[in-house]
Amino acid sequence: MRTFLLLFLVACAEDELPMYWSGSGPVIEGHYPLGVDSLLGGETLTISGQDLTGTQTVIVGGRNAEILSVSDQAVEVIVPKGSPGGGLVDVSVVTDQGQSTMEACFEYASPGSALWSEERTSAALYNIRCPIELQTQTPSNGFRSLWWCGFEGGWADAYGFGGASSQPSFAAELMGFAGLNTLPAKGESRVLLAGERVQPSPPLIYGVHPDEEILHIVTQRDLDRDLDYMWSQMEYIQETYSYGADLYDIRAMAWMYGEDECLAEGVEILDSDWNSLNVDGFVDGITGIQLGLQVSEDWGPKVTETYAIPTSTAAVCGTDDTLTAKDSGVQLRYDSWSGYFYPDAVGGLILPGDIPTSARYQISHERLGQIAELGVVRGVEALDLISPPILGGVLQATTGVKDAAVHDIGFQQEFLGLDGSLTIEWEPGIDSDEGTFISIELIYYDANIDDPMYMTEVGRIVAQGDDSLGMLTIPVDQLLSLPQAPNRVDPNIDMIGKWAELSVVRHQLRVLEMGDDQGDLVIDFVDAIQGPISIYHP
Repeated sequence: MRTFLLLFLVACAEDELPMYWSGSGPVIEGHYPLGVDSLLGGETLTISGQDLTGTQTVIVGGRNAEILSVSDQAVEVIVPKGSPGGGLVDVSVVTDQGQSTMEACFEYASPGSALWSEERTSAALYNIRCPIELQTQTPSNGFRSLWWCGFEGGWADAYGFGGASSQPSFAAELMGFAGLNTLPAKGESRVLLAGERVQPSPPLIYGVHPDEEILHIVTQRDLDRDLDYMWSQMEYIQETYSYGADLYDIRAMAWMYGEDECLAEGVEILDSDWNSLNVDGFVDGITGIQLGLQVSEDWGPKVTETYAIPTSTAAVCGTDDTLTAKDSGVQLRYDSWSGYFYPDAVGGLILPGDIPTSARYQISHERLGQIAELGVVRGVEALDLISPPILGGVLQATTGVKDAAVHDIGFQQEFLGLDGSLTIEWEPGIDSDEGTFISIELIYYDANIDDPMYMTEVGRIVAQGDDSLGMLTIPVDQLLSLPQAPNRVDPNIDMIGKWAELSVVRHQLRVLEMGDDQGDLVIDFVDAIQGPISIYHP
């Protein structure tokens, strides 16, 4: 038996299968650059070595790279988009003679990669501001008003996600802007044409959590701050709304909700301190309110319109004519069907005043009735956009200038760059730190192509600004690579043709350990300004 086995093994050794490749094969000796600053890809990578003639495939981080040129000692390729999370990846070259691989040699890096390296649970609290109205051109070159954001001048919301594995930078994607780990390097911008994805999405695998799980992201109630925000919104309305002079009978109001969460009625606010309101009415049994303004507009003889402009909410306890308020902020309650945390808010709405800027937030995690205090973090600092003034209201007058791409903001025809480049300026943040990002997106749409959600995107420019510099310029050649966008409407005030919208976003990420090997909770506090902008070509 032993002799038979010996002969069998010898026979197998002599009958060896032929090698797939013949020859010595390629050799990778190095490459330049050693890495890139985002997952977007698109840069040129030069791989040096020996016997590279006949290269058929180059793989970077498990993805095929487009080959630009090949010689015996060098191969040039276009870096492909990186996998979610980035980090060090392998580089492989395949020829008709063999394959060579350098392991963990090329890095997809990001300034904030350390912030989301252990991200398991994500949350985003955001406030997006936009112009109250838009005045734009008709095909006959007349002007028509197109309602844009309304008197609220924007909206706010919050979401979370509970993962079972790492989900890098997902907190910074929950509100729909470009993912932070895929932005170009600071001070740079990048064109993405129609059909190109802004970034690959992380492989989200939600964890198993009980329904009784809540993320508390709250700050101490300050009703004086809420009322200051309310009146500053009124000032903004009067400054930018075309008929601001026709507004009258302006009242501070509290719209009340009872224990059944049904809207009861509105009462006028008579007086306030930091956590209580004295109102014109009887409020026993009231558990929640929406704060805001009630205004009337004079539309002509004997014709008026009354508007409610909610600005913040509060859980309260009502006694006699006094409403005592609980903390500001949000509670995100877990939904086991989706893996997401959804806001549990008064009247079902989160309003901009619920997420105050420059506040300190107490973060806690409630599970099965047990509350774990995770820490105190600072929220986002308000973004003050200097130029272009897209919150100004009226905009978009054509010009006779033919030798540059022109961006008109308002009837004053303000030119942003004589060469046609677009310069975006903001007030640098006082509290800028390693968790602060400025992301910029200029998105082009075709309003003539139906899309069930909005308009059909035909291209975009994404950029990352340096918050401390307060300025970023998008070069004219990038603007010219996408269509002009005059942002026009037809006589029925329906959007037609190409449109462009600009978003300038300040992100401030905060990282807290969840404990018990649950990874990190990453919270993205966001303040954003978004609005239409006309782009004219020569």
